[in-house]
Amino acid sequence: MEKKSNGFKVAIICILGVLVLTVCVCLIYQTFFKDSGKSEPAETSLATSAAQAQTEGISEAYEEFSWSAKKNRGYTIPMNSDQLKTFNFGGIESVELTSDGRAILHCTAELGEVYGLTHEVESGVLRVCACPYGNGGYGAVFFIMENGSVEALLPSAIINEYKIEKITDLGGAKEVVNVERMTEGEHAGLVCASDINGNVTVLDTYLQK
Repeated sequence: MEKKSNGFKVAIICILGVLVLTVCVCLIYQTFFKDSGKSEPAETSLATSAAQAQTEGISEAYEEFSWSAKKNRGYTIPMNSDQLKTFNFGGIESVELTSDGRAILHCTAELGEVYGLTHEVESGVLRVCACPYGNGGYGAVFFIMENGSVEALLPSAIINEYKIEKITDLGGAKEVVNVERMTEGEHAGLVCASDINGNVTVLDTYLQK
């Protein structure tokens, strides 16, 4: 009976030893290996994000602006509003910007005969701006694109030819946040694109084709 008792004690001690060893191994793994294993993907993710931003040439500040602007898409700019109704936008009655970034023109009968009463003119649009330009009472429509560039619809083509023609080269403006006709300062009376840093690019020259 004494031998059986001693054997039972030895077995219990062995089992407890194995349990203690297992717990120690788990604690060592949690302390030294598990956390370090998680840090590698985080570092890789940060490096990938930084490389992507550098490749696209878009600043962190503009990424934040773009994210906010995308949330606010889904609106229509009517050309008969109090601010715009005295200016000539040709056959464009309004411009709709959908929540997924599609710019849709709502046209009058003349322009609609060529393109339809609703015409999707661009995609990947972040913001739509409309403002007067020049001294002839004309109006122009601008698209701030998701990549930070700016495009416009050529006013003379719409007004005189009932033709929709896009201008994609507007002075190389980048990270644009707004397009408007300036009311004061050295650019007063001119249509300018303002970037995320407050710099402006005059656009009037590119609209006079």
